[in-house]
Amino acid sequence: MNYLLTGKESFNLKKRKNQLLEKLVGKENLLSVSVFRGYEDVDIDEVIDDCNMIPFLSDNKVVVLENPKFLAVKSKEEAKEDEIVDLEKEDRDFVRQKVDVDKLIEYLKKPNETTTLIIVYDALETPNKKFITMLTPYLKHEKFDLLSEEQFKQLIIKDLKDRNISIEKKALNELIERLPNSIENWQRELEKLTLYPKTITEDVVKSLVSRPLEDDAFELTNALFSGDLSKALIVFKDLTVNRIEVFSLIGLISASLRMMSQVLMLSEMGKRDNEIASILDISSGRLYYIKKDIKNRSCQDILKVLNDLSELDQNIKSGIIDGQTGLELFIIKTIRG
Repeated sequence: MNYLLTGKESFNLKKRKNQLLEKLVGKENLLSVSVFRGYEDVDIDEVIDDCNMIPFLSDNKVVVLENPKFLAVKSKEEAKEDEIVDLEKEDRDFVRQKVDVDKLIEYLKKPNETTTLIIVYDALETPNKKFITMLTPYLKHEKFDLLSEEQFKQLIIKDLKDRNISIEKKALNELIERLPNSIENWQRELEKLTLYPKTITEDVVKSLVSRPLEDDAFELTNALFSGDLSKALIVFKDLTVNRIEVFSLIGLISASLRMMSQVLMLSEMGKRDNEIASILDISSGRLYYIKKDIKNRSCQDILKVLNDLSELDQNIKSGIIDGQTGLELFIIKTIRG
């Protein structure tokens, strides 16, 4: 049997992939596993040739194809839904990648019985629906979606209880607020909390568990629109002290601005909060604060700031202005008008 593993919950997806590898070839038999990574310009013919090769010193072999480009490319319909401007380019990419999918399907119709092919897709972009539909008759498709807010909260509580970690109620709320919806990230934070010998307080959580950078970016954009120059500069200084690169920070601010504009547009279309949260794949708590931040704002206001930020990005890359100085001046100019 061959497998297609997709989803944004990378921890459980990787766990399942490792379970399959251990079951099929064992933990130590690395010579029986070939890995092709999509970002390395994989030739699908090489993947198929490897699948057709007999195992070396083993009864079985596994070929893993990670994040192939054909699952990242958008069909014309998906490109239209995402409002992609260059539809012709997207269509050309789709046609080109379909050739690879067709070749793969031809192999999967009569696969090598001693080879198991595992296609893994855990990229942030939604996989191409048409190609998924074309492949699923020949592969066992297993999905690994992100946990809901309540499921993630219950997982945190259960893990803390299983480790006999004592935590105050306020500290638990602060912990949940600081954690992104990622089991992999939570497991790393859990290891740190396990080492703390006493009852965990809110201050302990604040010192041990960093807030996601996206939260700081939202706090900064909130300060931009509320006109709070002091708060904006404090958040900016904190981020630069933590050695966040200017281009990374510009990217985070841009992402939060785009999220704000999307929330505003969907609200104006009459979408309910639960629909908006589902469409944008954000928590209800995050949505609440975004709507609070954009109150009495228009899409034009947000897009103007986004355009100014894009211009700053180009000026920094061109060497016209220093990155940190330019971003600080951008914050001051945006707030003071």
